Amino acid sequence: MSLARARRWKAPPDYFLDYISSLHLSHNIYACLVDRSLVHSLTAIPLTQDPEAVRYIIDEMRRIPDLVRNRQHTPFIHVEWLRANSHKYLDLAVAATTEDRSCSDLFREILDQSLDLDLETVPLLELVTVLQALMLFLIRHAFADRPEKLNGPVRPGFTLLAKGCAILWSSGFQRMPHDLTPWQTWILAESVRRTILMSYLVQGTYSAWTAGWCTHRLFVYALPFSMQGRLWLADNEEEWTTALTSGQNTTAGGTSTPAMLELRSFKEFTLEFTRTPFEPGGDLFQRLLLVSHHGKKSVEERLARITRRGDKPLVTVMSFGASGAVGAKG
Repeated sequence: MSLARARRWKAPPDYFLDYISSLHLSHNIYACLVDRSLVHSLTAIPLTQDPEAVRYIIDEMRRIPDLVRNRQHTPFIHVEWLRANSHKYLDLAVAATTEDRSCSDLFREILDQSLDLDLETVPLLELVTVLQALMLFLIRHAFADRPEKLNGPVRPGFTLLAKGCAILWSSGFQRMPHDLTPWQTWILAESVRRTILMSYLVQGTYSAWTAGWCTHRLFVYALPFSMQGRLWLADNEEEWTTALTSGQNTTAGGTSTPAMLELRSFKEFTLEFTRTPFEPGGDLFQRLLLVSHHGKKSVEERLARITRRGDKPLVTVMSFGASGAVGAKG
């Protein structure tokens, strides 16, 4: 096809929708539009939901407030921050899981405090922790068992979360402080990355649960994060340093670089699992991303192949059939 002809050619809407659907391996996920003539002007494509995957993700996300209360590893809040007791927004979120005060009252309190903040100028750490606390409240409210609980401040919470994460995405790198240790710097940077991705997962899961579809946002697949779950699961700086130095690569020039610090985009992460399935171990964040993209059944089948081949997985911490299983480090 000539360049001039290629510029004039437009793929039919169904072709593009089929392509979006093909990015997901679950047979239950399809791209769809009511008005397909709009497909070329959208930055978000509706996807029909995979009910089994949605239920699994909701069940696992409901465990996160308890993990926070017990100061255990979570998908997007680092355990060091929970143990420090020095982040007022996270402390407020933790209080909602331990105190007798109404969770709705605490939710509105943090919403009011967040709305008073200038998210464009607050320190990066403050921006990240307020968004993390907001997600904790949304997980508790949005996925409540009783429908009447959904009438709380869920909608303004999601609106604020989307606004805050857009700011975090566009300005996080420039706002990184320069007075932190290497470990503190890595925790903050990875927290930024995980908070953004988890915000899309929480919003998409809520939409799938309530409306039967969620949106495929075209640029989310470019977002990077660390696939090295053991760095995130390190309990202290010594453990983190040990894990880091165990993954050194020697370059052609003879210098040693920590390969463990390499990042992968969400797209690279999902493609790598497709080519060579791997056990995500104790990192619930990676497990949730895999199920959200590939579907629960597809992930189960690929993990089962690891066992059948006799490969030794890292650690299988959660049974897909038992959402309340206790996790362990991988």
